[in-house]
Amino acid sequence: MENILDSILNWKNISTNKLRWPWLSGLGNSLQNCFTQVRLLSATPLLIFLLLGCAADQQQRTPLWIRSLETLPKVDHFSRAGVFTINNKVYVQFCDPEGNQIWMRYSEEKHKWRQSRYNSLGCVDGKSSTGPNDS
Repeated sequence: MENILDSILNWKNISTNKLRWPWLSGLGNSLQNCFTQVRLLSATPLLIFLLLGCAADQQQRTPLWIRSLETLPKVDHFSRAGVFTINNKVYVQFCDPEGNQIWMRYSEEKHKWRQSRYNSLGCVDGKSSTGPNDS
């Protein structure tokens, strides 16, 4: 019995081609190899579980401006013209067909967008164009 327990506990030291399990000695190599494969396959789910459990959190690696776009609302009659990060804040510029401009700002704490500025003809006329924080 002690020899069997030694074989099971020291399975790393046993060659996969030459298993030394006394109770399998008369069964041939094919059955011994089958048991070896079953033992290795039974460890696979544990290995996958450990790898997935220790994986890095994707939220921490994805930049804020990409995560913020998941909650960006559609603005009727406007198309998105640009996404900007200014002073660690995320802004999106929208333009309509007439050239009017809307700036939206993302709140990281609330995970929501709010309109921060509206400029008439801000998308077509450089003199009317201002940034999200310009006065």
